[in-house]
Amino acid sequence: MLRSSLIADILELMTELEDRVHTDPRLEAEWMGELERDPAALSQPQAHSRFREWFLLERDSEALGSSPMLAWAPSEVVADSAWARLLDNFLGIFKVAGMRRSEGREFLDVHDLWSGRLAHLPADILAGGTGEDGDLLFVGRLVLADDEVHLPLPGLRLAHAPGLVDAVESDLALARHHQPRARLSQRECDALFAAIPNGDGAELESTESMAELLAELDEVLMDAPGWDWDRIQDSLNQHGLTGTLDRLAFETVADLESLRRILPALASQTPGQAAPTVRQADESKSTEASEAAQALDVYDLARAQGLSVEQAFRKLEEALGLEPGTSEEVLPDQLRDTLPVGPEQVSGLDAWIETYLWEQHAEPSGAPGPEIEAVLRAFAKQAQTAAGKSIDAQELSSVHVLPYLMAAQDATDFQARRTGLLGFLVWATQEQGAALGEALSDWACDVDQLLPAMIEANRVMRSAGADWRSRQVLHELNPPSVLAEGGEIAPVTGLPSEVEPSLRIGDLVLGAWREGRFQAAALVPKEAIPHAAENQGEAAEQDHSDDES
Repeated sequence: MLRSSLIADILELMTELEDRVHTDPRLEAEWMGELERDPAALSQPQAHSRFREWFLLERDSEALGSSPMLAWAPSEVVADSAWARLLDNFLGIFKVAGMRRSEGREFLDVHDLWSGRLAHLPADILAGGTGEDGDLLFVGRLVLADDEVHLPLPGLRLAHAPGLVDAVESDLALARHHQPRARLSQRECDALFAAIPNGDGAELESTESMAELLAELDEVLMDAPGWDWDRIQDSLNQHGLTGTLDRLAFETVADLESLRRILPALASQTPGQAAPTVRQADESKSTEASEAAQALDVYDLARAQGLSVEQAFRKLEEALGLEPGTSEEVLPDQLRDTLPVGPEQVSGLDAWIETYLWEQHAEPSGAPGPEIEAVLRAFAKQAQTAAGKSIDAQELSSVHVLPYLMAAQDATDFQARRTGLLGFLVWATQEQGAALGEALSDWACDVDQLLPAMIEANRVMRSAGADWRSRQVLHELNPPSVLAEGGEIAPVTGLPSEVEPSLRIGDLVLGAWREGRFQAAALVPKEAIPHAAENQGEAAEQDHSDDES
């Protein structure tokens, strides 16, 4: 399945990033220094996962000047690749907003208390629990698995305590009021939720025999290549029950509901370290829940008495036995949070699209319909995934818009995309200062025939089975030609004759070399190529200098 294979690729990519950290003495020293400040990460697998995600994805390295993820990201990120999805990860504190069923599976709609962002998670991450519990929060990072479903990275924490959601939601709303553009960091979340018990429910005792359980396990593991009872025992001893289930969820399509019932029962009947690992966690849950509930009661009472958020958190720290000042990192600090922390650098196009749609309600024509909104959402997702970061409206240029338009399958699809985008592009240019002025009178307008001609040519070449393994820039037009490796002129073959009058020097041709000729497979306008505008400007200046000479 796409979700299982993709998350496995993402975890493999994170392993590669960690390996690069350990091979660099400077980064290894930073890693060990931070690890010494986080003793739980040395002994608890999930705490180690959270530390790993923070160090690789968020923490600005002194040696690199940014997080390892941003420092080592490729200059060109393939859409829907592991790199694209990892760069688009986001941290949040999520409450369950509802449940729904799609294609035979249950999904949770979760709402980020800080940013207001909505995500959809597979319901089976609750490990047999229910999304109807109003006191449950998810805290961690999500990555997009397919068009709409997100999956958590392994460091996700399930926090559960009476009144937890209301208390956190209230305090985050107050903090957001004072600092609307501040960003949560993973360390702040860890400090807040470190003493809150996880929300996993206790497992039931099993009356099945060892042989029956192993037979059931063998049947379930038919959907989990590379996994057997020996490997599961090793994983239970090393990562515990929750960590093992997480790995199975990320790497396989096995029936997790059955595994949640079978594995604890097997662990309890198997001598060794696995059973105590599971039982010890279960035995401590009731005590931790009671302590956390009492501490939150203290916090609520302090707030009810009119104490400030800071004073109430001091009471909470005392009740939980934490060092004074631990909660200070929870609230955004103006000096510290002037610059955002993490992979996203700005609010993103979705926020600007919301503003644009809201403003259109006041226009005589009214708000755009759902078809146009769908186009805008799809464009925002593709543009930001390709850029590897969030994009502000002021940053929009041809290199963000054209790839989305050129991905159209035919002329009808292209026209729907261009019509859906045009109003937003005009608004972004006139109201927000986007650098799209020339585009609005060139390829973005309905009278333009260049892009429709390229779209139709690409459709014809695609239907003929043309493929591409190289890309070349058009060097001459009559006939269309590119430069070969030795600097000689080579003709371009396979182009539909109808598109040739629309071609320009500098446009990109995708294709493959065959017998000294370049067999075309697709066309891309030169405005879609990063830095093409700068290059054209330099060329114009050079021509002007030559004229003066």
